[in-house]
Amino acid sequence: MLRPIFTRQLRSNLIRSTSVLSARSFASAVSTSGPCFTLTEEQQNFQELARKFAQEEIVPKAVYHDQTGEYPTDIIKKAWELGLVNTHIPAEFGGLGLGVFESSLVTEELAWGCTGIQTAIEANGLAEAPLIVAGNKEQNQKYLGRMTEEPLMAAYCVTEPGAGSDVAGIGTKAELKGDKWVINGQKMWITNGGKANWYFVLARTDPNAKPGSAFTGFIVDANTPGITPGRKEINLGQRASDTRGITFEEVVVPKENVLGTPGKGFKIAMAAFDITRPLVAAGAVGLARRAMEEALKYSLERKTMGQKIFNHQSVAFMLADAAIGVESARNMVWKAGWLRDQNQRNTFYASIAKALASDVAVTTASNAVQIFGGNGYNTEYPVEKLYRDSKIFQIYEGTSQIQRLIISRYLAENVENIYNQYIDQKEFDNVNNETNRYTNEYEDMSDYVSSSGFRESYSTGVGTHDSVAFPDDAVIQRHPSKKVLAGNPAFNNMTSNDSSKRLARGDTVKKTPHLDKFDPSTVNGPVVTVKKPITRIEKLQSWMINEGNRTIFFGVWVALHILVFSMAFLNFYFSDNLTQARAVFGITYSIARSAALVLHVDAAMVLFPVCRNLISIFRATPLNNIIPFDESIEIHKAIGWSILSFTLIHTGAHWINFLMVAKNDPSPFILWLKLNFITGPGATGYVMLISLLIMIATATEKARRSHFNRFWYLHHLFIPFFGAWAFHGAFCMIKFDREPKCGESAASFWRYWIASGVIYISERVLREFRARQTSYISKVVMHPSRVVEIQIKKPAMTTKAGQYIFLCCPEVSLWQWHPFTLTSAPEEDYVSVHIRVVGDFTETLSKKLGCNFDEELKIRKENRDRIKSQYDGIDISSNNPELQKVLPRIMIDGPFGSASEDVFKFEVSVLVGAGIGVTPFASILKSIWYRVNYPTKSTKLSKVYFFWICRDYDEQDIDQFIETHIYLTGRLRHSEVRNILVNDDGNVKDTITGLRAPTHFGRPNWDKIFSNMRDLYQATDIGVFFCGPKPLGKILHTKCNLWSQGFEDGTRFFYGKGSGDRC
Repeated sequence: MLRPIFTRQLRSNLIRSTSVLSARSFASAVSTSGPCFTLTEEQQNFQELARKFAQEEIVPKAVYHDQTGEYPTDIIKKAWELGLVNTHIPAEFGGLGLGVFESSLVTEELAWGCTGIQTAIEANGLAEAPLIVAGNKEQNQKYLGRMTEEPLMAAYCVTEPGAGSDVAGIGTKAELKGDKWVINGQKMWITNGGKANWYFVLARTDPNAKPGSAFTGFIVDANTPGITPGRKEINLGQRASDTRGITFEEVVVPKENVLGTPGKGFKIAMAAFDITRPLVAAGAVGLARRAMEEALKYSLERKTMGQKIFNHQSVAFMLADAAIGVESARNMVWKAGWLRDQNQRNTFYASIAKALASDVAVTTASNAVQIFGGNGYNTEYPVEKLYRDSKIFQIYEGTSQIQRLIISRYLAENVENIYNQYIDQKEFDNVNNETNRYTNEYEDMSDYVSSSGFRESYSTGVGTHDSVAFPDDAVIQRHPSKKVLAGNPAFNNMTSNDSSKRLARGDTVKKTPHLDKFDPSTVNGPVVTVKKPITRIEKLQSWMINEGNRTIFFGVWVALHILVFSMAFLNFYFSDNLTQARAVFGITYSIARSAALVLHVDAAMVLFPVCRNLISIFRATPLNNIIPFDESIEIHKAIGWSILSFTLIHTGAHWINFLMVAKNDPSPFILWLKLNFITGPGATGYVMLISLLIMIATATEKARRSHFNRFWYLHHLFIPFFGAWAFHGAFCMIKFDREPKCGESAASFWRYWIASGVIYISERVLREFRARQTSYISKVVMHPSRVVEIQIKKPAMTTKAGQYIFLCCPEVSLWQWHPFTLTSAPEEDYVSVHIRVVGDFTETLSKKLGCNFDEELKIRKENRDRIKSQYDGIDISSNNPELQKVLPRIMIDGPFGSASEDVFKFEVSVLVGAGIGVTPFASILKSIWYRVNYPTKSTKLSKVYFFWICRDYDEQDIDQFIETHIYLTGRLRHSEVRNILVNDDGNVKDTITGLRAPTHFGRPNWDKIFSNMRDLYQATDIGVFFCGPKPLGKILHTKCNLWSQGFEDGTRFFYGKGSGDRC
C-alpha cells in the first residue's frame, strides 16, 4: 500500500523527471561561469529521506546483523516501501527512474548506516543493470516490473572459483538443446545468492571464440530445478549481506530469457559496471564519512594530558586527510554518475571513483581505529566494524589494481590527446613508442574492460593465465583446492599417519599449507578442499559417522519391541489353549499378555546399562561401534519409559478384564475392588505400579537436579518393584484350557531378569569391596567460583585420562554415591576431582572438608601469607592452626570409562569444556603433557585444540602441541574494560588470565572453526570431545554432522560427550 502512494508522490513532488532529466537538473547551472555543485531541492529531499532511514532503521540494527550474520529482510522491506531499493529501474516499468547521480546520493547515506545492509540492497541494482542495458520490453516488464511490485531480490552471477578478474576463465557452460538452453557450472561469491528470486548468469556458449563473443547472458529464475545455493559465507566484514556459491546442474532456461543476443553477454556484463561502479564508490564514501565523523566526535570528547586529543596535531592531521579524501572521492562519484546520466561513456571516471573511494574508505577507517586507540579495536565502538567492512571495497566489482589497469589503458590509448599540448614532437614519439610496446604486450585484451572484476570476487592469490591482464601480479580467484600429482615431493613424505595413508590410496593428494598456529577466528582460512558433488552414498557415509550406529541401534530396539508385542498378540489371540479366557475377557486379554511379554524383555535389559564396569569393558571392544555404550544412561532411560508405557497398557487392559468378570456379579464394584487389591496379581501389581511411578517421577531431569538425594533413595524402590514382579505371575489367576492349567510361563520373570540381575548385584558387591580398600584425602584446595579440589591417595586404583569415579563420604551419607570426573593424570600418584558446590551433598561435603565459601573473602584477607595453590586457590592443608582438622573418610568406586578416553585414538582432537565441564580435559591435558615430556610409547595423537568457555586455567602449551582458546562469554562492565586496557602491556600473556593463550570475547563461531579445521586437516579423522551444558553439546553435535565429509578422502568429525550428569 505504501509503495504506490509514495511512488506517485515522489514522482510528482520529489523527482519530477526521469534519470536523464534529473541529472541535467544538477548540470543546469553549468555555464560559461563554471559548474555549480548545489543539489536541487528534489535531490536534497531524496538525500534527506535516505539519511533519516539510515539513522532510524539501519544504525540501531547494524551491529546485530553484523554479529549474527542474519539477513536484514525487515530493513530491506522497509527500504523498498520507501522507494530506496531499485531506484534506477525506468519509470515505464514501475520504477522511480533515477539516474546514477541521484542513486549515488541514496547509496552514500545507506552505506553511512551499514555497508553490509547497503550491499544487500545494491546487489539488486547490479543484477538489474544488464537488463537496463540490453533487456527487451518483455524481459524488463516481467523481471524489473516484478521488482517494483513486491520486495524481491536479485543476484549477479559471474564470478567463479577460477575466474574473478580473469573473466575469460569462466567455465560455466550453456548449450542449446532444441529450443532450450541448458546451463552447467558453478558460481562463487554471489551476493544475495541465497535470497534472490532470479539471477543474471554469464555463461560460455562458444568455447572457441574470443572473450568478447564467447559468452551469453541469461535471466534465470531461482526456483528452476538444478540450482543449488551453497552455505552462507562468513566474511571479514559486511556480514549482513548474503554471499554464497551457486551450482547450476542441468538448469533449463527458455530462449526468451537470453539477454540481448547469444555472444553479447560479455559486453553487456561489462557495460553494467558503468552504472554500478559509481554506486560502489558512493558506498565507500558513505563508510569513510561515517568513520571520519565517529573519529571527530571521539577526538572532541577524549582527553589525554589535560586536553582533547583533537588538539594533538597527529590526530588533527588524520582527520584533515579524511576530509580531503571524502570530498575528493565524492566529487569523482558525482562526475562519473553525471556522465552516465548524460549518456556519455564514463568507464575511465567510474574506475577513478571506484579506486579512489575504496582507498579512502580503507585509510579513513584505519585512521579512525587509530584515533580510538584500544577502544577502536573493541566491538563496543563502531569503528571496528567500519574497518572490517571497508576492505571489500578494494576487492569487489574490480579490485583497485584492476581499476588502475583500466585507467592506465585509457591513458595509453589517449596519449596523443593528453601529451601533444605539453611536449615536443620528438619526446612525444618516444612516449608513443613506449605506448605501442605496452599495447602490444597486452594485445590479447581486445577491450580494456575485459579484465574488469566483479562484486563477488573476494580473495587474491598469485598465479598466471594466458588471458590474465598482468601475469606478474596478483590474480583474483576463488580458492578451490588444487590437486597435486602424486609425483610431488610432498606426497612422498606423507606416510606416517592414517590421513596420509588414506590420501595415498588415490592418484592425487591435496596440497595442505603448513600453518604454525590455527586461528579459530580466521574468516577465510586457506581452503584446500576439492569440492565434489555429494552422492547419496556419501551422504549415508557422512550420516553414519555420528548418527548411524546410534540411530540404527535404537531403531532395532524399537523394532524388537514392536515384533515381540505383535507376535505375542497373535499367539494369545489365536491360541487354541486360551479360548475360554478370550471368551470371558475379549481382546484386552491378548493385549495385557502381549504387553507383559514386552515388559519381561525390558526387565532383561534395564539393569545392563547401569552396570558400569561391564560397560567400561565393552566400550573398549569393537562392539562399541555397534552399540553406543557412551549412551548407556540414555538407553537406561529409554527402557524405563518403555516399561512405564507397557505397564500402563498392561494395567489398563487388566482393569477392563476385571470389569468383564465383575459386571455379572450382584455387587460389581465391590468385586472389581477385590480383584484389584485383594488378589495376588492385583496386590503385587499395585506395588509394582506405585514403585514405578515414584521412580519415574523423581528421575526426571528437573526433579533429579533439584533433589538428588530424593532421587537416589527412591530409585532403590527397584528392589520391591522386582520383588513383587517375581511373584506377580505365580498366582495362576487366568488358567489355560488344558492341563497343565498354569504352565511354565506363570512365574517366568526370573528367567528374563536373572542375567542382568546377577551382574548388577555383583557390581554392587564389587563397589562395597572397593569402598573398603585404603583411600584417604591428601589435600584439599578451595578454588574461586565455589569449586573444591580433592586430592585422594588410593594405591590400588589404576586410572586412564578422561575417566570418572563414584565418590561416597560416609560422614555425609553412607548410601549416596555421586559421579565425578577425574582431573588428575594417570601419571600422577594421586587421583583428584573438582567439585562445584551447588547442592545439599556438595555443600555438606565442602563444610566437612573445612571449606566455607560464605567467608571466602574474609579468609583470604586474614591469611594472605598462606601457601597458594597453582590455581590461585587456598591450600587448607597448610600449617595454619585454624585450618588443621581431621579430614573425613572417602570411599571410591571406579574408575569407569567415558567418551573422553578416546582422545588418544585420533590424530587430531578438539576438546571443548564449558564451565565446570572443563574437568575431564584437565586430566587429558596433564596426561598429554607427561606423554610429550616423558614418552614411554608412541601415540597416534599429533595435535590437540582446547576450547575453554570459562575464565581461569593454567595453560601448559608444549611447543604448540596443545593450542588453547579461551572464550569469555559474560558481559564486562565499563570499569572492567578500562582495567583490561590499562593492564594490557603488550606482552605475550593475556591480560585477564595471565596465560599465553589469548582470551576471545563472545561465543565461538563454530562454523568458522570447523570449516578452517576441515580445510587444514584433509583426509583426517578428528575427535571432538565435549563436556558442559546440553545446548552447547547439541550445537557441537550438529556441527560435527554438518562439516563431516562422507567420501573416502574426506575429513570426518567424530563427536564424543561425557556420560550422564557429569557432562
